[in-house]
Amino acid sequence: MLNKEFGSDFHYCKEDRFLLKSPDQSVFLSKEFSLFFSGRVALYNLVKDGIEKEKWRKIYFPSYYCHEVVEYIRTLPIQVVYYNFNPFVDSVNTKVEVSDDEQNVVVNVDFYGLKKVNLEYLKRAVLIDDLTHNILGFKNSTASYCFASLRKELPVPVGGFCFSPKGYVLPVGEDNNKSEDIALNKMQAMILKRAYLEGNLRDKEEFRRLFALAEEKFEENYTNTIIPETGKQILYELDIDEILSVKSSNLKEAVKRLEDVNQIIVNMKQLDDAFGLIIECQNDKTKIKLKEFLLSKSIFPATLWPNQFVDIDTQLENRMLFIHVDYRYGQDDMILITNYIKDFFANG
Repeated sequence: MLNKEFGSDFHYCKEDRFLLKSPDQSVFLSKEFSLFFSGRVALYNLVKDGIEKEKWRKIYFPSYYCHEVVEYIRTLPIQVVYYNFNPFVDSVNTKVEVSDDEQNVVVNVDFYGLKKVNLEYLKRAVLIDDLTHNILGFKNSTASYCFASLRKELPVPVGGFCFSPKGYVLPVGEDNNKSEDIALNKMQAMILKRAYLEGNLRDKEEFRRLFALAEEKFEENYTNTIIPETGKQILYELDIDEILSVKSSNLKEAVKRLEDVNQIIVNMKQLDDAFGLIIECQNDKTKIKLKEFLLSKSIFPATLWPNQFVDIDTQLENRMLFIHVDYRYGQDDMILITNYIKDFFANG
């Protein structure tokens, strides 16, 4: 790649290493999965189905969460309630305030593939695992249902899934042409980004504009569909185990190289399934300066998640940065990124 940058949206993947020899090897071809346009659409249909068939009446989300997903669910006739849980403060064995009733649903998030609250003491409530940060976590889930966005860990333009570890019947969505148009636009942006990285496109605004336009439409009602054909075909081609294995190796290298940087906290255990590199700065001003510095080096960190409303969640939002270390990069890239972080604090 001639134009090197880190993070932000995935470009189109065509490296043989990360593609299956045959699409019929894809785990997502199984009838045990119900595939949707996005993770939020997968959850929406799961909850809608539960309201209609099981009379679900209340759904609990952790306070520290992607609140765009919650807002998407609010159009359904179900009461939305928050329970306090922050993965960087609370223990996995923290008792959360939820009513253990068979008509109540509790969304339990596998936060960054690092921590998930233990809800085994709930015997009647319906448990739904959000596996967006650890999509293969469905293999070990004991919840009634799972859902996830696929485009956070994989180079797909769109996609989300529902799965039931207990073998319960899953919702089936509908299709429309508008959702396919969005997938095609997103796919075009991914192809153009690859062309830019390879030095075959000058102006990166071409693909940035397409990415932004597509993302704006993810909240539209017409995205409430099954996964468009474009997203499905790309998903079936991907060697997910290899993609996630490279990320795991990269992350271990990055964490090891940052162990001696005392000005930040890299509080990450069980790195095999982790979503990416998470660093916590001492205060919000340091985070802002570090983010600006990394951006100047074409490293695009993210805040996961913005717009928190509980005080402890807001404090962490203001101090934390997420840095992508996925399959797009190698060990040399981890040395480069961590050296920049070290230089920032050494010269700050």
